[in-house]
Amino acid sequence: MKCSAPKLASLAGTAALLAGCALTPPSTGTSVPAPPSSPAAHAATPAAPTPAGTASGAPAPASVPTLFAVQTLLNSPTELDIAVFGDSTGDEMTEWPALWATEMSSDHAVTLNRWITSSGRYEERVLSGDGPHRTVWNCSVSGWKPSNFYDHVDDCLPEAPDVVVISLGHNNNSDPAQALPQLQTLLGLVRDQATPDVPIVITMQNQVTTPERLPAADEVTRLIAEWAIEEKYPIIDVYHAFTDAPGGAGPLLKPDGLHPNEAGSVLWADTVVETLTPWRS
Repeated sequence: MKCSAPKLASLAGTAALLAGCALTPPSTGTSVPAPPSSPAAHAATPAAPTPAGTASGAPAPASVPTLFAVQTLLNSPTELDIAVFGDSTGDEMTEWPALWATEMSSDHAVTLNRWITSSGRYEERVLSGDGPHRTVWNCSVSGWKPSNFYDHVDDCLPEAPDVVVISLGHNNNSDPAQALPQLQTLLGLVRDQATPDVPIVITMQNQVTTPERLPAADEVTRLIAEWAIEEKYPIIDVYHAFTDAPGGAGPLLKPDGLHPNEAGSVLWADTVVETLTPWRS
């Protein structure tokens, strides 16, 4: 079944599209429906995306690799390099990229390279495990939005990344309208450095609960999700994993209402596993 991607009135509409098709007009209220029932819901054969403008002029791929293609790659016996572009929700060893790498090490040989801003280089950690080798290049930097990475894509990416996961947007809350153009430009630079058809996965970040930040944060998430659905990018729906948790997002966040606490980081990592490697969840 082919779904169009109308302008979404709310994140409730985003959830409906992620689950398949919006059979009724999206609600403009505050209630949030159930998240996608399975990662396969967003794994349909992609249509050719509308080329996004980039600072480098990098061409958009003829088609975006599907979620199923990413899942198949991550289930392969070959060595893989996985790159992460993120912010302060993923820059610590207690947060989702490191937790995801640790989970993979149960039956893979895993190396976690964590970007250290003060030194401008990666810190390598070899995690225990046997099996096909996986290297996670976690370039998550506190306070950064997509535009901050423009001059550092070469530093962040390995020579030939196999999968790229993008988890950005929180730091665009002061100007939500710039979030999507910045993300599109970053993706063009990533393709310049890697290959035009490198699989790229987009993260819908956790809900923010502080009242003064919530409207802008939800707008950033909506804009990015609406575009990613239209272009058929694989999506990790952390937003609805948090809002659908018992008690909502609040108990999963630190007192600032923005950063995941220990339980939130575990849920985030579990959502990544359930989406990209569902056979492991």
